[in-house]
Amino acid sequence: MNYQRLFEQLNQLLEDTQPLWQVRSFDHQCLPWLEQYPQFCRWLSELTLEQTHQLNNDQDRLNECLLAELQAEMDQHLHQQLSQLLDFRVKPLAATEDIDFEDKSYFQAHIKGPKWQQIVRFNQQLDDSLDTLEWCGGKGHLGRLFAKVNNRKVTTLEWQASLCEQGEQFAHLWQLPQKFICGDAFNADSDVFSQVQQAAALHACGDLHVELLKQSSQQQLQSVVVSPCCYHLINVDCYQPLAAIAKNSRLLLAKADLQIPLQKQRLESTKTQSQRDQKMAYRLGFDALYKAQYPNQPYMPVPTIKPQQLNASFKDFCLWVAEVKSIELAKFDAQQYFVTGKNRLVLIRQIDLVKHLFRDLIELWLVLDRVLFMQEQGYQVELGSFCDESLTPRNILIKANKA
Repeated sequence: MNYQRLFEQLNQLLEDTQPLWQVRSFDHQCLPWLEQYPQFCRWLSELTLEQTHQLNNDQDRLNECLLAELQAEMDQHLHQQLSQLLDFRVKPLAATEDIDFEDKSYFQAHIKGPKWQQIVRFNQQLDDSLDTLEWCGGKGHLGRLFAKVNNRKVTTLEWQASLCEQGEQFAHLWQLPQKFICGDAFNADSDVFSQVQQAAALHACGDLHVELLKQSSQQQLQSVVVSPCCYHLINVDCYQPLAAIAKNSRLLLAKADLQIPLQKQRLESTKTQSQRDQKMAYRLGFDALYKAQYPNQPYMPVPTIKPQQLNASFKDFCLWVAEVKSIELAKFDAQQYFVTGKNRLVLIRQIDLVKHLFRDLIELWLVLDRVLFMQEQGYQVELGSFCDESLTPRNILIKANKA
């Protein structure tokens, strides 16, 4: 695939549609596209909270509906480009048969939920003939399975000493050729790389996986396999592109923009979704109350809301926040501000729907920046998915092999 050509098309589209997705939902009291897309905004404003949830949980349906409603008012060429790029899918990478060995159930017993299947699928994309560096490996689950199945040496780099200790205990229990280095990934010694030919990072966040790409290419490792995650966890205010072509882009991505791809979550239960909505409505209702009584004061962040506090009334919630924040509240109409909070919640969910139309495209832009950077470093790069989205929405994988 011509990744550079794909990036050029995608970058132009995101630049042209920037007003649709580069908005901060909480900053608006009405839909921000009323002048340019009035018909579209009329349709959007009629969506109920439940309907926004249904669309948000089905990306294909969301794309279909929003594209149809935008068509009458959007430039025809731009609409066609948007439709074509939304149809692009990262293809699944070829996987081997499921990993099986004696005592597997005991080996995986402490790895909860879908994490085990993520680890298995990721392992299938590694070169089983190479000693491997597990980057930011935590307790070393990924490396431990690789060492167990392939009998290859694994070095796990992790900065939390307690996780290293637990990982070492597991490795000793299973008599595996896995060692742990307790260290900072941003100041990793070159000796860490000299002992291996392959580096692997499963869901290393933000700057951490970017640092691995930089260090691995500098150290000329034979293979680098990375599944990116949490693009917004960077040490600067705005994203710093890696590839030359991305550095020439007019896009300036703030941390809020980098969070848009991460708003694609695994399906939540109705109860969990309802609790999230109630928390948000409470926060927004209190925000409206605070601004009404303290109009010249900056935004007041609300403390973390515990599940049991959702059983209290909205009025009790406001009094609790006021007590925690040491502020005085004059007498207020709790019902009025709670309704305000619920209405703002619906508006925010409607705005987010439009942003979510672009969440896969923004992630693809970020991933292609990494792909093109590794190509510039002399690597042959393959982009694909290593597991189904039902296991994790962060299923993109970058495989780079030294040409």
